[in-house]
This record gives sequence, C-alpha cells and structure tokens, in this order.
Amino acid sequence: MLSLSGFFYNPDVVNLKRTDSIQEIFKKADKKVVILMDDPVEIWNLINRGFNDKVFTWNSHYSNSLPLSLTNYKRLALHSNVYISNNLNKLYNSQLFAFSFMWTGDAIIDLERTGISKMKFLVHPKLSYISTDLIANLNEKKDTKCVVGALDSKPILDIIEEKDFYFSPYGDYQIVNDSTYRSIYSKMYHDLNTLPWLVPVSKNEYSKIKNDWYNIQLQESSQ
Repeated sequence: MLSLSGFFYNPDVVNLKRTDSIQEIFKKADKKVVILMDDPVEIWNLINRGFNDKVFTWNSHYSNSLPLSLTNYKRLALHSNVYISNNLNKLYNSQLFAFSFMWTGDAIIDLERTGISKMKFLVHPKLSYISTDLIANLNEKKDTKCVVGALDSKPILDIIEEKDFYFSPYGDYQIVNDSTYRSIYSKMYHDLNTLPWLVPVSKNEYSKIKNDWYNIQLQESSQ
C-alpha cells in the first residue's frame, strides 16, 4: 500500500502553492500554528529537501546529509508556533491554525472528523514523499502463500483503501466514494513518476535519527 505526505492547510490563514519553497511555506505561517508529524525520518527528509543543495536520492545517507539537529529544526520551524503530533487534536479550531505536515490518510480522517470543508491538502512536487507499507511471505509454505495471496488481492486492498485511506497499488481511485480522498488519490497517481520517494535508511541510521529527534523534543520541551 502507498501513502503520501503533504500539507493540510487552512486557506483562510495561508495560501500554499505547489511552487512554494519550504522557506516560503513556513514564512507564510509566521507566528501561526503549525503541526509537524511525529516521524523522525519524514522530518529529516523535509529538512534535507528544503535546505540541502545536494540531490537527495535513494542513495542518500544520514552521514552525508543535513543532520536532524535542533539548529536545522529551528531553521525549518522559523517563528511558527510548532506542535509535534500525528493528529490535529483541537488545534484546527484555532483561528491561527496554518497547516500540518502530515500523511494523506490522517488528513482525510481529520477532514471528515472536523467537517470543515474549507481545509485543503497540498501535494507538493518536492516536499511530498511517497512511502510504502509492504507485506511479503518469509517462507514457501502453502498456508503462508495462501494468506499472503489473499491479503494482497485486489478485493482486500480495496477494503483497506476505503477504510484506512491508503492508496492501493492497483490504482483504482475511480471506485473511491470520498471526493477529497479521490482527488488526492488521482493527483498522486498522475504525479507518481515525478514525486520523490521516502529515502530508506539502515537500522543503524534509523536509531541515530530517532535519538536525534528525541533529543530535539527534549530540548524544545525544556525551553
């Protein structure tokens, strides 16, 4: 299953465009409420896509990229009132809520939960990343193949995409009932060849990124 990160925003507060740089996006949210997803790899990617002149590719490594440090985080956050969370809680009710950098599925759930039709979701050609959740059989047993074959079948994945707002690899966005979800789904597949993919990291790199992210949150909370 595929998922996509992006910017869930209030157009009455900020007007985000696909051509905006990360500096421009956060400048528009100056002194406004911004929510960043609680995911160290996603934020590390966001910082590097926004500030690193090097081409960030599948071969990028934590050691030769901008680190997830408090300095780089503050460059990203600038003067916004930043919250780290994987949901909007009650912050969307604030007149100062500008945007949340989050996954599409969470954005669609929050759109339905809030009933605020004015909210929009920006799929940014540089700052939105495609990521995947994979299922694979780890042995050749008949029963294992049977279960995996059922779980990756189109009927099952159709249910998952409808219930959890993941994007199915079959790409049948026409069958989706939710108009907002269908619109984002369609844009993702039409831009699939141009959108960046989430850079994979090794187990050791992930431990380092996770620890650095934890330290940032500790330093922020202490201030």
